[in-house]
Amino acid sequence: ASSTNVMDVWIQASLQGLIQFVHQEMQAYRLYTVIPKLLDFLSQLTNWYVRLNRPRLKGTMGDQDARIGLAVLYQVLLDMALLMAPLTPFFTEYLYQHLRKFQPGYTDQGAAEDAMGKSDSVHFLMLPDYDQSKLNPGAVERMDLLQTVVVLGRLARERRSIAVKTPVKSVVVVCKDASRLSGLEEVKAYVEKELNSWEIALTTDEQQWCSLKAEPNNKALGKRLGKNFGKVRGAIAKLSHDQLTAFQENQQMELEGFTLYAEDLIVKREFIGDAEVYEACVSRDGSVLVALDTRQDQALLAEGLAREVINRVQKLRKAAGLLVQDEIEVYFQEEGDGSVTGA
Repeated sequence: ASSTNVMDVWIQASLQGLIQFVHQEMQAYRLYTVIPKLLDFLSQLTNWYVRLNRPRLKGTMGDQDARIGLAVLYQVLLDMALLMAPLTPFFTEYLYQHLRKFQPGYTDQGAAEDAMGKSDSVHFLMLPDYDQSKLNPGAVERMDLLQTVVVLGRLARERRSIAVKTPVKSVVVVCKDASRLSGLEEVKAYVEKELNSWEIALTTDEQQWCSLKAEPNNKALGKRLGKNFGKVRGAIAKLSHDQLTAFQENQQMELEGFTLYAEDLIVKREFIGDAEVYEACVSRDGSVLVALDTRQDQALLAEGLAREVINRVQKLRKAAGLLVQDEIEVYFQEEGDGSVTGA
């Protein structure tokens, strides 16, 4: 299926990369590397693609767009059934038997016996070949950054005990790489929704939000420098933000008469903003910092309460077996002075 939707482009690019990887590893008989990749892709498909796309797949953005999204999802599931068949034979057979019914060959009397849909079993079909034209490293990197930001934002919420249903005023994403932030700009709406934030601010100005600190790789440097290690370690502790920024760009630096390389230093980012207002989290590789504005007011709490009411009403509708089109009347009672203290 052809689509320009950013989520569709990403999941198709990820799938083609996976197919390419499986072919390479299976040819080398490295089966132990294949299963983790397959499981990771299924996690990406369910926890990110389907969940972020759920309203679209239900038709909230129009029937045509919903059909495109469903066609992409169908093709991904079909390719995964073929790809996983040697490893999970029974599940993939079950999946294929349901998916084959939508293939033209299923009802085509003139189709070859091994044609897609006509074949009686997924195990009579070959593994899919990857489509070079759909490999898109940029789309994959963009989604990786989105996921990193969302995970860090959720962690910041947990640290301050702010429920996901309660919105926050703003989330600041700090990353020195302008090209990565440019890619994130295209999917910023998804980040806003996932973090339930009124605003997402993207900035490359690291020095406003964090400082770089370095620690020596004791094992590597201690062995190489010997008795000079103590002198160099002291100099490392005094390195400025600008010096460490240059070190990261050049991947080496001269210090106390010795050349230090990327593997010799562990560079970390430390939040220097207002810790009373913001809760900040840094990615594992230190390239991204996410700062969440933790201040709450009546407007934010009221919106959080509204979300909680909607959630509980939806659960009651489900328990009552009501359909989407069934109209209901909702009764509620207000207690106290009308101010909101929590949802």
